[in-house]
Amino acid sequence: MKAFGLISLTARIDEDLILYEAFPYQNLPDDRLKLRFHRVTCNALVRTKKSSAKKNAAKRQKDAAQLQQQQQQQQQQQNQAKHNPISQEPLPVQTDLLDDEMNEYQRMLLRPFIDVANHSGIFICGTHPYWLIWSKGNLRAFPMNVDGPIKTFAEFNNNNCRNGYLYFNQKDDLRISVMPSKRILDTPWPLQKIPFKQTVHFLCYHVESKLYAATISTNEPTNTLVQPSGEDRESITYQKESNFLLPLREQFFVQLYSAIKWEPIPNAKITMNEWEHVTCMKTIALRFQGNLMKTYIAIGTANCFNEDVVSRGRVILFDIIEVVPEVNQPLTKHKLKTVHDREEKGPVTAVDSILGYLVAAVGQKVYIWQYQNNSLKGIAFVDIQIYCHRMVTIKNYILIGDVHKSIALLRYQENMRVLSYVSRDSRQLDVFATDFFIDQTHVQFVATDSDRNMYIYAHAPTQKETQGGQWLLRKSDFHIGYSVTSTIRMVVNVNNLTTKQNFENKQALIMPTLDGGIGCLVPLNEKIFRRLAMLQNSLTTMFPQYCGLNPKSFRICKTRRKQLDNPQKNTLDGDLLWRYFDLSFIERNELLSRLGMTPDQFHEDLTDIARAVTLF
Repeated sequence: MKAFGLISLTARIDEDLILYEAFPYQNLPDDRLKLRFHRVTCNALVRTKKSSAKKNAAKRQKDAAQLQQQQQQQQQQQNQAKHNPISQEPLPVQTDLLDDEMNEYQRMLLRPFIDVANHSGIFICGTHPYWLIWSKGNLRAFPMNVDGPIKTFAEFNNNNCRNGYLYFNQKDDLRISVMPSKRILDTPWPLQKIPFKQTVHFLCYHVESKLYAATISTNEPTNTLVQPSGEDRESITYQKESNFLLPLREQFFVQLYSAIKWEPIPNAKITMNEWEHVTCMKTIALRFQGNLMKTYIAIGTANCFNEDVVSRGRVILFDIIEVVPEVNQPLTKHKLKTVHDREEKGPVTAVDSILGYLVAAVGQKVYIWQYQNNSLKGIAFVDIQIYCHRMVTIKNYILIGDVHKSIALLRYQENMRVLSYVSRDSRQLDVFATDFFIDQTHVQFVATDSDRNMYIYAHAPTQKETQGGQWLLRKSDFHIGYSVTSTIRMVVNVNNLTTKQNFENKQALIMPTLDGGIGCLVPLNEKIFRRLAMLQNSLTTMFPQYCGLNPKSFRICKTRRKQLDNPQKNTLDGDLLWRYFDLSFIERNELLSRLGMTPDQFHEDLTDIARAVTLF
């Protein structure tokens, strides 16, 4: 097909998708077409599991045999009733032995389109549909998982559906659709930009009201300076000329936004105090009226005056309430209500909830409060290291990340009202982000640092190195190459998998980076890990190493501090494993013959992982 000056050739061989792009080649005789093709990397995995197809085929044959036997019995009964001899020849039975998975080869699965939302490319029908879009000379592959398997696809354009498309799903329902107008498809993931026109620091979602709460800031000129005055402080205002360039300070706000149109909610904006910075914000669930739970928005702040004034902070709890909306303004039915506001003796750097209680890091302590009668009542506290800026909770456990002293695991015992250390890392580590890593019944801890590394820890009191569980055991270290400052924990997608037991009750970590990338960490069982580890070791020498950059040495943990520990290589490089599909069929066969494996095993493992982490 031809897409905006690009000529591409797409073919589906067996269950592999092959794409070639044409380029001019002048060094050919005049009687030959001066054109050649080179292969294009495609991330679309349309493969259907062989084991699933075999099981479905056997089941269909069994059902067809049972149906044929039933029809023969019915025919025999009819012949006996008419006193006719019984026919010995079986009656022909028309059965559909090929379902959607087996019948894909009997249909045209590759459907080119010229203008769908001003984009051209190919739509791949079948059990796992894909969009292949050529944009700005690059190929983008997007899975379409919203409506299950798709039988056929076509462009559709009329007055009511401009540059749209239509398709039939597995239930033979006709869908007429259009692409979202504000969606950008020039990136590896579909993207939509929201113009806040301000700096966004935190964003959290309130489930009950279906609204977003955002912490934003703007730079404003100031002519005031805060100085200590005894035990208090005072602001001194300096009068300057009109042409004097005043310094800028950040003014923080908390604003509600609609989740549908991303419009700011009128009269739902809270202005922070002067020189007050919002250091953390999170949606938490607290107890009220006994054991009932209610969702609040918790905010921690810190006063950033200067080095001469002691920094303090506030713990603020907001509730989103419903009011009578104004005329012709339906968005005004929600407002922010401050239910608690209290100044603390130090900056509040992290907040979360645990068992319906509020937990926060204030200075060099972690406090647990009980929210009761619009006030916070202290229950327990524990001393921490230097500066806790990351906090994650699960059940009665708290995982904290220190800016210089790595991570630590805390436990709160509700019956005794005791908050204590369980284990912590014995090394120094400049933590950027930390989170739990859940693999069915096993829980581990992930941390990223300023050297662009990722570490996985485990609490193993039976191991000798942990000294009875006092120290965390490092299970894996991996050089990401990007700075990861936040993580999102999500349940893996098992809807499109046949072997669901390999990924059930597992959670993946989405890791955004400061460079604009997104990574994913997913747990694997031992069998799949060892199989893919062999493939990774072989792929290291299969591709040319540009500029002498070895992919194996690049992933070794790199630190500025000298460490006496041996590297723990228990993490696979997904970027390298996915290059397996770039190999030719001859290279694949040579590689698999050396490993003594079949193509189906590697294909199914990589396909399952790709579909398990398709979370959006």
